[in-house]
Amino acid sequence: MPTHLVNEIPTATSRCAAHHKASTYLMDREERLALALDELFRQHTSGKEPELSRLANEQPDIAAEIRELWAVSQLADLARSHSCCVRVIQAETQ
Repeated sequence: MPTHLVNEIPTATSRCAAHHKASTYLMDREERLALALDELFRQHTSGKEPELSRLANEQPDIAAEIRELWAVSQLADLARSHSCCVRVIQAETQ
């Protein structure tokens, strides 16, 4: 086999290193998403306006996911609060 082709065949070590790098990137991405959402929740629960645009602008590679996950959390919060109101109204009418 020509030498230049042998040098292009990935070794087990290089494949393992590439996998580790990809895994680290994914963990880092997930951790950054979690930290961003945590910051939004903290701002929201302290009565401040969540700085969604700032967080998205600071991390453009995960901006869409931050926005999507925040929207889902707001819908879940709305559904939860609506469910509580319905139970209160039902209890009051019985």
